[in-house]
Amino acid sequence: MSICIPVYNTCSSDLLDDLKVQLNHLNEVTEVIVGDDCSSNKITNTKEKCKTHHFKFFENSRNTGSIATRLKLAKESKYDWILFLDADMRLSENDFVQKYLEAIPKKTNHLIFGGYSYNTEKTNNLRLHYGKAREEVDAYIRQKQPYRYVFSGNFLVHKDVFMKIAQKIPKGYGMDLYFGGLLRKENAYIEHIDNTTRHHGLETNQIFVKKIMQASINLRKVFEESDVNFGHVKLVYTYLFLKKCHTAFFAYILLELI
Repeated sequence: MSICIPVYNTCSSDLLDDLKVQLNHLNEVTEVIVGDDCSSNKITNTKEKCKTHHFKFFENSRNTGSIATRLKLAKESKYDWILFLDADMRLSENDFVQKYLEAIPKKTNHLIFGGYSYNTEKTNNLRLHYGKAREEVDAYIRQKQPYRYVFSGNFLVHKDVFMKIAQKIPKGYGMDLYFGGLLRKENAYIEHIDNTTRHHGLETNQIFVKKIMQASINLRKVFEESDVNFGHVKLVYTYLFLKKCHTAFFAYILLELI
């Protein structure tokens, strides 16, 4: 299994330390590859940490985006199964990697999603509240609507399947919902398990709201330009309802004024 981590302006030291501790106790052969997408913020020591832990590392000469970096990570990996983790995560369980190794499917079109968890401190951070309400969901609930809970920060996928589907995803923030739609279109089987990563990359409220708005714009674009079924996305249903009632424009103006 190859553990692939795309990095951009994020300190991944804690995650890399977590992985090193767990890999030291495994008999199975695994590798860790970190791809830095030409970070402009040089406060991290990712390259040095990878060297210390004997992990593979590469840095893009220019910023190419998350999808392109993930595709490059997949090409650089030497094993058929890839575990993608976001750089701003921590491992929730001491046997996190072992659980994925034991869960590797027999069929290539079978993906496994471990889910997200968040710290329990009470703050006014919108990203934290959103994550706990929408993303911190037990596996048995996620399994009822498997394509709705597709989170790219913690999932296991066969290399061939990922490279086939990821090439269809446009560059831009908030493409997890579209990724879920593509998996649905390709009849990929999704299994949700309770093997979470703890999310530590909490943006400020202002940045989070801007990202949500940009993600909504990106989602509308791919929805209108593709033949992907978005039946798992509530936001699309809301958009269609507003459009049917001829109120979508007024909703947009209202959001602009907020």
